[in-house]
Amino acid sequence: MEQFDGRLVEVALKGLMAGLEKVMKAADCVRLRTLKGVLDVLTPLQCVNFLAATSMLQIQIRQWGKRRDSISRKE
Repeated sequence: MEQFDGRLVEVALKGLMAGLEKVMKAADCVRLRTLKGVLDVLTPLQCVNFLAATSMLQIQIRQWGKRRDSISRKE
């Protein structure tokens, strides 16, 4: 019975992972389409500025998250 339960869990997780992969791929497509749409209306210089700013924002958010996690661990 224990082995049977393990197999059921394995099958359920496999289905769940496949569904999650589909959702992630769809989300990536939406993000890419959105980015292309934004870049289509900007001038080349505005595109460079926009991409640089979004990159800096991502870096700063990641650094903030790391600092926050570090503080949480110390408490």
